[in-house]
Amino acid sequence: MNTLVAQANNHLMIVLAEGPDQPKPAPPPGSDKFLTIVSWAGWGAMLAAIVALVIAGAKFGYQRSNGTASNEEAGKVGWTLVGCVLIAIAGSLVGALVG
Repeated sequence: MNTLVAQANNHLMIVLAEGPDQPKPAPPPGSDKFLTIVSWAGWGAMLAAIVALVIAGAKFGYQRSNGTASNEEAGKVGWTLVGCVLIAIAGSLVGALVG
C-alpha cells in the first residue's frame, strides 16, 4: 500500500511540475482583413514618424546654424527617434511579452 501511495505521489508531483497546458494563440476565422488594416496602420505610423523626424531634424539644423538651437529642439529629435524605434519593434515587443 505504501508503494502505491508513493507512486501516486510521484505521479502527482510530475503532473504539477509540468503545469497546465497552454493553448497556442490562433487568429479567428476572417481575421485576415483586420490584420491587413493593422499592417496599413503600422505602415502609416512609420511614415508619419519618418516625416516627423525629418521635420524635427530640419528645425534643429536650421536653429543650430542660426545659433538659436536649444535643448528643447534636440529633445524633440531624440523623442522622435524613440517613437520610430517603438513603432519598428512594436510587433516583436508584444510577441515577446505575450508569447
